[in-house]
Amino acid sequence: MSFLFKIQIRKNDANNNLSVQLEQRTSSVEAQVRTNENGRLWVIGDLIGSLPPMDKNLRTPWLRNSKGNFIVLWHDHDGVQISGSMFQMHPVFFCIDDDVRWISDNVSWLVHESSKDPLWSKEHLLERLFFNYTLTNRTWFSHIKILEVNSYLNIQGTSLSIHKHTDIHQHFTDTPRSLKKARGDLIDTFRETMKSYYPDEPFAVSFTGGFDGRCVLASSLADHQSVTAFSFGDKNLDDVRIPNKISEKLGISYHNVELDEHYVRNHFRSQAEAMVIESNGMSTVARAHYRYAANWLKTNFNYFLSGNFGSELFRSVHLEGVMTSQIFYHWIQYGMPDSFKNFKKQFPRFSFLDTEIFNGAYLNLVENLECIKKTFPEIPVSAITYYILWEKTIRNYFSPELQMQKNHVVHRSPFLDYNFFSELQQTLYSGAYTNFREKNLIKRMKGQLFYAHFLKKTHRKLYNEKTGKGYRPSDLLSPHGLVKLSFQKILKNTSYDINKDEFGVLKGLKNNAENWMRFVPEQKVWLNNSISPDDIRTLETLVSFGIYWRSLGLK
Repeated sequence: MSFLFKIQIRKNDANNNLSVQLEQRTSSVEAQVRTNENGRLWVIGDLIGSLPPMDKNLRTPWLRNSKGNFIVLWHDHDGVQISGSMFQMHPVFFCIDDDVRWISDNVSWLVHESSKDPLWSKEHLLERLFFNYTLTNRTWFSHIKILEVNSYLNIQGTSLSIHKHTDIHQHFTDTPRSLKKARGDLIDTFRETMKSYYPDEPFAVSFTGGFDGRCVLASSLADHQSVTAFSFGDKNLDDVRIPNKISEKLGISYHNVELDEHYVRNHFRSQAEAMVIESNGMSTVARAHYRYAANWLKTNFNYFLSGNFGSELFRSVHLEGVMTSQIFYHWIQYGMPDSFKNFKKQFPRFSFLDTEIFNGAYLNLVENLECIKKTFPEIPVSAITYYILWEKTIRNYFSPELQMQKNHVVHRSPFLDYNFFSELQQTLYSGAYTNFREKNLIKRMKGQLFYAHFLKKTHRKLYNEKTGKGYRPSDLLSPHGLVKLSFQKILKNTSYDINKDEFGVLKGLKNNAENWMRFVPEQKVWLNNSISPDDIRTLETLVSFGIYWRSLGLK
């Protein structure tokens, strides 16, 4: 479901009272509304459990204990307050007109309803190129912002303010519980957590060659739920072969969303464009397969569960990739170069951007990033990095998938549960207590150790079946298995092919990039020279920008 709230300020009213109107909604799912003598509230999305209280003092405790992905808007005599579920996977975008405040989860509606000219943000483009997502509250449009994670948007009269209701850094402790002492309680907590996320009907479970989805499936089967396992990819991939084989052994239904040549030729382009548009331009074409899978899911199910965010809970990032770029690590450790000219000298792959045109935007972005760094508490850099990922990266990198999926199927992710997150932070299992960019293999595997113990207690057959990593969860808990594990790790590291195109993205880009690039606005002004054909992530970002810009009818 999508929504658009128009909040009209009555300027002639002595008290600057507000008129709140739900202007548009799409989907067969209606907003939940409650009205009483204290005011009115709207809940939009997948709220699992009871409606929120009107009492302001009870709202934050309620949010921390709530489950699902949703938005809440309260309207009472004090004004309007808006927030969302913890970690805010269902985003809130807002913009300010003279006497109207527009609130929506659909950027295109704000672009067309607002009286302001839709100017694209150079700062946001730089963020997307540097980090693959935004670390600030920017969108592609200068006048439209996104509400920060775990925050309230407050509107009182003519004023608009943002207030953080939960600071996750508060969970860091100097005396976390040991793995051994915490293990049993954490396993029991997650087993109970899972029970809250089952819908009252058959559902699908994302099941690949990894650990986290396997734990979700194990719990679902142990609780006698009616499930169908699914994954997507080429039929020869481990993420397809392994779950298919295991599902046959377990006697459960399994479906693979095939990403073959037929998909690349006939579906990649349309699915890539739909993915970008339905994610408010926050995704790139690289996630076309998620949109393609959503087509199958919506035909067969109303709900699916995934192991998303499990790995991010337990590990501290150590490699450069789509979630933590080279520039991300540089910013964390050293800050940013003092001018765009010096930045390009240090990171020459961005030489295609015109220095004069982008220098002002670059300096604005550097100032914003420095403001973010000033909010860091006095805790180890590894913990700071971990909590940045949970306050910035997790929402801004992963939520595009959920934004798209909510138009087709309800995605529930039990590892995102805030109560489980809070308990985990008091133990050494949390990635916050791993050394910065830890190289030691064993120290990085504490999440897999949790998964292994969980599976051993929950579902012995899944505990003893091989994963896509080349070893079984049971291998992690035996001396013989650890020797086998070390060999498999070495083998995988020496045989990994960086040019793998598991989801057809490289082929799809090759077929469509030139056409998509034509829609990138003002590129003749700010593109100095051509982009290296090897710089796939930059190409994905730029063509996705072009697709989204064109979809809004902008020139």
